[in-house]
Amino acid sequence: MKQVLIALVLLFATPPLLWADQIIDTRGLPYDGVVKNYRDFTVFLQVGGTGELIKKKLWQIRRMEIAGNGAFNQAEQLLEKKKFTEAIVSYDRAHRAARTKAAWIKTMIRDRRYGALVAAGKIKRAVEDWLEMVDTTNADPAALNLCPTKFAPEGSPANQTAVQILDARVVQLLKDKKRNKAYVGRILILKMKIQEGDGDDTGAIRTAEQIAKLDGILPSSQKDNEKQPVAARNALNLAVLEQLMKSGKTDNVIQNIQANLKEYNNIQLPGAMLLLGKGLLQKYEQDGKRDRKLLIRAGLNLVWVYAEFASTPEAPEALYLAAVVNRQLHEPAAVRKALEVLVESYGGSDENPWAAKAAKELAEMSPGK
Repeated sequence: MKQVLIALVLLFATPPLLWADQIIDTRGLPYDGVVKNYRDFTVFLQVGGTGELIKKKLWQIRRMEIAGNGAFNQAEQLLEKKKFTEAIVSYDRAHRAARTKAAWIKTMIRDRRYGALVAAGKIKRAVEDWLEMVDTTNADPAALNLCPTKFAPEGSPANQTAVQILDARVVQLLKDKKRNKAYVGRILILKMKIQEGDGDDTGAIRTAEQIAKLDGILPSSQKDNEKQPVAARNALNLAVLEQLMKSGKTDNVIQNIQANLKEYNNIQLPGAMLLLGKGLLQKYEQDGKRDRKLLIRAGLNLVWVYAEFASTPEAPEALYLAAVVNRQLHEPAAVRKALEVLVESYGGSDENPWAAKAAKELAEMSPGK
């Protein structure tokens, strides 16, 4: 009997020691136990008491706590409080102190730190860590999708350094005969977005053209140029198409969107149709405003965006451009109606810039126009 009591005492005394790690998911639910491993952006935690092994993706975790790892735990608390710069310092300290024989711990700390780097706009370090993540996962789609989304302020040397790092990696990847096209493409898209955010419009257009050549939308040689324009087999990133249109590659943009309309989901479709309408309008102007059919096609695509996706960010611009098309068609009543609907639908205290533009034009129009 005495031995049974001792066993029970030990059983209830050990959980605080064995189950000292904790994960709190994005819903606020806590899981206590022992973190056993980390791979493919997944934390494996053995739940205390039941022994069940649960898996949580990194983006499903709000905060973690690892027994005895003060620097990491402090970093997690700072990250939760959105004190990103301070969190990075603590993550760095935890990363340096991590045992090399448990490589997954260092990887887990690096990947948690990455979120703080992105949120803080530390683009140089974020790019370095992202490339490392992609390399160590053999360019897994999940890693590719984690590319940085926030950059340093416009004109910051960090943006230019990040672009140089990305350029160097592209050169390295293109030397490989078994190049990973998805990896190269994602790097170039990231580079283009950094250039856009940095105010480098010329650089962004050049990068967009590089992406288009890689995808077969633009010619990579003078010989290929004789066959242009061509439609791509796959839908090109809309941000890339936007840059191509700025550089005057209107035909390529129009054909790529038209050939791949079925590839866009409901989130992407309004942007694609808006860009198609803008492309047709631009082509009408480039061709000397002779082809009225182009103008009508542009207007139909633009009105469709508003009619089908009125609550999307693209709708106000589409409606404004529909008014522009009607002005070119010499339909003043339709112009006024489009502008009035735009102001009524999207004006207000938090006024949309397109609604503000429409309101200004309405104020300048005489009652009869």
